[in-house]
Amino acid sequence: MSGGELFIRAAFADGRILLRETRLSRPPLTRLLIGMGEREALAAIPTLYSLCREAQTAAAAAALARAKGEEPPGNLATDRLWVEMLHERLWRLCLDWPRVLNCSAAKIDMARQTFATWRASLYQQDCLERTPTPCLQVLQTARQALILLEDILPSAPSALLDGATDIVHAWREKRFYPFFSTTFAPDRGRSVILTARGWLQHEVMLRGDGKIISYAIHAPTDRKFADSRQLAARIANCSPLNLEEAKTALERAVLSLDPCVPWEIVWES
Repeated sequence: MSGGELFIRAAFADGRILLRETRLSRPPLTRLLIGMGEREALAAIPTLYSLCREAQTAAAAAALARAKGEEPPGNLATDRLWVEMLHERLWRLCLDWPRVLNCSAAKIDMARQTFATWRASLYQQDCLERTPTPCLQVLQTARQALILLEDILPSAPSALLDGATDIVHAWREKRFYPFFSTTFAPDRGRSVILTARGWLQHEVMLRGDGKIISYAIHAPTDRKFADSRQLAARIANCSPLNLEEAKTALERAVLSLDPCVPWEIVWES
């Protein structure tokens, strides 16, 4: 199911990129959860939010438990969460950044093949289904992918490559996955969990029979694109010489904020 879309309208004038409009549209998917019980909601959420499914499910389970005044489930799928975060990082590095960095066709193809190899090892080892311990072959493939990417994408933001490397180390060392939850009012629970794009928050309120009265999800993309400020900050020091340079600079700025929805930039003539 679609998680929304991002629309950006911009102009280029006097050597500057002018942001005319930044509009993030989200379908009201959480309304579908109203009236559901805990079990029904936990079955629905992975189908409503396919991106970062593991994080969404873990956050929902914890928020619902806290709303009932209970401790969150103790079986947090740590390995699958680290895998999911690494998958999102490698997706961006291999499939999106080579294009906006104007890499050669050969390097773009090499990056795609690198991601295909990683993804194949992931599913061959069935790591998204079981992962009682980190799958050594998948870890090795991830490390090899990052070494290749350093050569393929020498001008990629270092934070992206470093961040992906940190995830590999965290998964291999079975570190605690960043996550917390609380009961912040009677019948109300809140959970916060880290994803590849930032902190994801779930808030839920239950009525006396345990059915959901209200449910809110605050995703990193919602905060980053609530208005134009964060995007404007990314291009504040850009001095493109022409429209093509402006287009490249803005596209890189959007990608650096990593929206979790499809996005479109329309330029005024």
